[in-house]
Amino acid sequence: MNKLEPILLLKSGQSLFGIELRYVREIISDFPVFPLPVKLPDISHLILLRGTPYAVLNSEYFLQIEHKVRDKLVVLITQMAIFADEAIQSVPPEQLSRHEDESEIRTSFVKEIVQYRNRIIPILDIQAISNDKPDFKFISI
Repeated sequence: MNKLEPILLLKSGQSLFGIELRYVREIISDFPVFPLPVKLPDISHLILLRGTPYAVLNSEYFLQIEHKVRDKLVVLITQMAIFADEAIQSVPPEQLSRHEDESEIRTSFVKEIVQYRNRIIPILDIQAISNDKPDFKFISI
């Protein structure tokens, strides 16, 4: 079994989730958001950060939690970002324990489910998200 990694604990609405710290580039709060002209299942918006476009992940598609534009944006090293209400804290691996209950949230985009202070935390699988190819094709008119 793989060793747990340190995570950044995030809150979005009433939901908590984690992202491994090695994937987090920065957290920003004042940013221009551009809606997409077409609806994609996995990407909701684009942001322009210091001249570089970043795709904003759709949390409903990846985590099955309510998705809306929120106050903060967690920018990942993979030129992606995700909305969050609050970056709560970074959590070292020794404060996490694996949660083995299979009835909890489990999607192909959740790498692992951990327990932290009696809370169940899904950890996003950034590699799976980076490799995801939704069944959508652009149509040229």
